[in-house]
Amino acid sequence: MRDETKCLRAGYTPGNAEPRVLPIAQSTAYVYDSAEEVGQYLMPL
Repeated sequence: MRDETKCLRAGYTPGNAEPRVLPIAQSTAYVYDSAEEVGQYLMPL
């Protein structure tokens, strides 16, 4: 097993009726300079 895989999966022991492989949740974060800039992306005119 590669080190990257061990970092993700180490210490996980599935219980009864739980997934055998630990699910990986992907997320993303963005940085904006101001709330107005966010508004431009969410509600363009």
